[in-house]
Amino acid sequence: MKIKKRSLFWEIIFYFTVAILITLISIWTINRIALRNFFTNETYNNIEAAQKYVVETGRIGIMNMMNSRQDTSESQLLREIRSVEHIIMDKNMNIVNMRGMNRINQDTRFIENIVENIKSDKVKGEYKVPSNNEVIYYKIREVDLNNSSFYLVSYLPNEYKVELENTLFKQLLIGSLIPLIVSMFFAALFSKRLSTPLIKLQKVVNKIAKRQWEEKVEIDRKDEIGSLAESIEKMRKKLIENDKSQEASLQYISHELKTPIMIMRSYTQSIKDGIFPKDDLESSLDVIEKESLLLEKRIKDMILFSKLKYISGYQKDQNKLNLKNIITDVYDRFKDFNENIKWNIDLEDVEIKANEEQWTIIFENILENFVRYANNIIEINLEETDNSIVIRLFNDGPKIEKNIFENIFFAYEKGKKGENGLGLAIVKRIVNLYGGKIYAKNEKNGVAFYIEIER
Repeated sequence: MKIKKRSLFWEIIFYFTVAILITLISIWTINRIALRNFFTNETYNNIEAAQKYVVETGRIGIMNMMNSRQDTSESQLLREIRSVEHIIMDKNMNIVNMRGMNRINQDTRFIENIVENIKSDKVKGEYKVPSNNEVIYYKIREVDLNNSSFYLVSYLPNEYKVELENTLFKQLLIGSLIPLIVSMFFAALFSKRLSTPLIKLQKVVNKIAKRQWEEKVEIDRKDEIGSLAESIEKMRKKLIENDKSQEASLQYISHELKTPIMIMRSYTQSIKDGIFPKDDLESSLDVIEKESLLLEKRIKDMILFSKLKYISGYQKDQNKLNLKNIITDVYDRFKDFNENIKWNIDLEDVEIKANEEQWTIIFENILENFVRYANNIIEINLEETDNSIVIRLFNDGPKIEKNIFENIFFAYEKGKKGENGLGLAIVKRIVNLYGGKIYAKNEKNGVAFYIEIER
């Protein structure tokens, strides 16, 4: 079953919208609860203020209370608490005076609740009771009137409270729509800014998967997407480099291996036909043997070069070695190749944890080149500083030409005399395995190779 892909743009919009809605709903809920609690407290405060006012002004009498609405000289405080109604009850629970009788005359639960609380000695407190599809908030207070003790019950229905609460909550909802719309707009901009470069990267990666890696990855960003783009660009360049290396490798195989094979086949066929290309059978067989050894060496170099590519980070069989001993052993095998060459050797005792075969190959490949090019002198110096090991190998042969100098350690590059181009590439790869560096330098009387390994 094919999984349907979701657009990153709309996915960001969706999650952003969900997050905003959850936030707004949480704010609405908290504010609704806060508003409800606030207005409930304000209701009880108004009731208490009304009680205090009528007691302190002595307006508990029937006529004063009934006419309070017509008193135009009342203060602002009184106008704010006029909606509070009052009931006066004697000690026998009889209603002596009641304002707003029409609010409760159809439901006795209010009066019954008041009587119940008074009988339970719950005079001081804040109470509420449902009555006629609304909630009535009230407070009870003992007062003295005409040298007699009475109960003053002040109450206020929640009609005004609910209306004001709903009005403010609606305004809050409407006001929330503005930040919601603005947030959605910025979410769309953010989503587009995030998804556009990713879509571009996706197209580039798809092309790379099809070996179409000519297009550069150019995304100018300083965030993680920019880092991803840089990594993909590095990968693209590395793939191009590997592709060129693979192509060069195939060319090398077809050319370098074909030549000795053709010579061996030609000589073998000639010998079968009774013809000796080198005058006699033994000389002709020597040529075949020489070409077979050359073919073997080139095959070994190719295998070693490929092997070194994959063992980086998995180095095994490392032991503490004395580089002086390794160089001396290689020197002993090369010193008689050319009697005209003078060898100047200056070696310190330097130990390194390494693979002996790999370091032997390094010096063999370099000295093989030096013996081929040197006129009269080859020098080898080995010294250890506080931070590194420095090896200098010098020969007084011709200086390296600029066009060769830049690629001398690249695989399949041929030297001036057209020799096989893997030797120095193998050297460089081994040195890199040990975190070192190798470079060539044209000096006054010849060419020097330097190998530096950090301690």
